[in-house]
Amino acid sequence: MVEPATSGQRAPATKAADPLLSVRDLTVKAGALELVHGVSFDLASGTVTALVGESGSGKSLTAQAILGLLAREVYAVSGTSLAFNGTSLGFGGNHLPRGFRGLLTGYVMQDPSSALDPTMTVGGQIAEMFMVHRGMGRMAALKEAARMLDLVRVPNASARIYDYPHQFSGGMKQRVLIAMAVALSPRLLIADEPTTALDVTVQAEILALIDDLRVDLDMAVLIITHDFGVVYQCADRVLVMYAGKLVEGGETLQITERGRHPYTRGLIASIPDLDDLDRRVVPIPGQPPRPEASWRGSCAFSPRCGWKVERCLNDVPREEILAGSAIVRCFEWQRVEAGRTR
Repeated sequence: MVEPATSGQRAPATKAADPLLSVRDLTVKAGALELVHGVSFDLASGTVTALVGESGSGKSLTAQAILGLLAREVYAVSGTSLAFNGTSLGFGGNHLPRGFRGLLTGYVMQDPSSALDPTMTVGGQIAEMFMVHRGMGRMAALKEAARMLDLVRVPNASARIYDYPHQFSGGMKQRVLIAMAVALSPRLLIADEPTTALDVTVQAEILALIDDLRVDLDMAVLIITHDFGVVYQCADRVLVMYAGKLVEGGETLQITERGRHPYTRGLIASIPDLDDLDRRVVPIPGQPPRPEASWRGSCAFSPRCGWKVERCLNDVPREEILAGSAIVRCFEWQRVEAGRTR
């Protein structure tokens, strides 16, 4: 895990006036199960947004639904609107413009070992992007592949394009995936758990690399993670997801210092603080609800919540929009923010 940077956090990026990506009321169903419930957010060019939550909260489904990657025979994707750079798109892969995946957006999958084809050289896999989307010949595309490996700081890149995935370490495989994702200079990069299973030093290097690419390419970046240590290091804004819904969102400093949702507080309390070694690490009790049981007449987090009141057990909190485009979905958020117990 990347250590929390309680002092000297990354400076916020300058935000664009209009969002690059705008999502409204995204919903994902699998049969009768509603796995993502009415999710809305905006991403601005040049900024990093972290989508945070435990495994199974719907983070990856949200990203894959936006990119049109979910199998239509399994998932039904809907929403009020999806817009990219001011152009209205269709949900579930319907009416996505040619080259939306690759030219306009890049996607770094969770597991680099399964995402890379073991039968092809890494150079061949990156070169394929240039051959398909730019019409380049093989030799010119391989030259571009070497340039991309060099860009993501793979040593001896011109020789390593001829190596196969199994010849790379976990951290270097992650760099190869990032090289593929940004090869065509996309406007949006979505990175799904890009630091999982990497040691602390390599995690920090990967996050620094993504941030450098954000600046160089003026990308919007959406990082999906379960680790608030990653949030401390790289994010301008945070979206917290629980049981398929956004329960809180806002500027990183507000979220990390005075989170308004008990779940956010729980996630932060569950990671060690290297600036305060005496602070006890407190895990969130219990388990996330099953999809068929979440948000059914009560707050889905209430069985695990130490702040709950009677209303939480009998009603579903609605999303409130606060100052600075912050959001929260909690009846008791003012008491939580102030740190007041009953």
